[in-house]
Amino acid sequence: MAGQDPLLGIVILFAAIVISRVISEKSLKQLSSDDKARLLDSFSNYRMANSALLLGLGIVWFVAIKYLPQWHYTLTAIFVVSFLGVSILISLLSYRKMKGLNLPENYIKSYLLSLAIQYFGVGCVFVSVLVQAAS
Repeated sequence: MAGQDPLLGIVILFAAIVISRVISEKSLKQLSSDDKARLLDSFSNYRMANSALLLGLGIVWFVAIKYLPQWHYTLTAIFVVSFLGVSILISLLSYRKMKGLNLPENYIKSYLLSLAIQYFGVGCVFVSVLVQAAS
């Protein structure tokens, strides 16, 4: 189980990312050139900002547990909840944006499947981290 070994959680995450990327790439090939251009234009700054936000959240957590080790478990729980909340919000906004672009339904379904696989992988890592933090 991923909760017993953090390395297993990380391996599952990487496998989930690879599977998710394969699904995403296959679905992108089904879009027209016009749809691809609209998608790229619409999300160009969005992806960078989202990545920076999540990375910043991770850095704040890492620094906080380094300097406040007595709060390690509480800070980790707060980080997990914050990370999931921000990730879910980003996903919902992305979904709404795709719907607004009138992208094909098959592409949007592939996006949602890819996202679900990624969340599964991230969940495995978080379970690993939380179990290790509780021990």
